[in-house]
Amino acid sequence: MTVSAIYDEAVAAEQSALVEMYELTLPAPIAQLFPELAIMRFCRAPNALGQPVVWKGNMFLPIPVEADGFGITTKGSLSRPTLTFANVDSLLTGLVNDLDDLIGVTVKRLRTFERFLD
Repeated sequence: MTVSAIYDEAVAAEQSALVEMYELTLPAPIAQLFPELAIMRFCRAPNALGQPVVWKGNMFLPIPVEADGFGITTKGSLSRPTLTFANVDSLLTGLVNDLDDLIGVTVKRLRTFERFLD
C-alpha cells in the first residue's frame, strides 16, 4: 500500500468502504504489569466474513464504538474527540476497573479503505 494507491482509491468513482480502527496504548508502567494488554486494537464491526479486521498484520477486535468530535482547525483550541465503546461481555468494565480508569492511555484512530486490509 503506497500513498499514491491510497490517493487513487480516495478519488476513484467507486471506492471501497472506509474502515475506522482504534489502538489504545497503555502507559509504560501499566504496560509492564500487563504486557498482553500493552496495545489493544478495536474496530467498529467485523470484516465481510464476520471475522475480526486484520490490517498490517494486527488484529482489531470488533466492538461497537461511536467516535465523535474529530476535526481540524487552524484557530482556537484543539478538537476534543470522544469515544464511546459498547461494553460487550463487560470487557471494558474490567479494563477500566483493573487499569486505573485507563488514565494515561494513548488513543490512535486509524483509517484505511477496505481493499487495503489484509
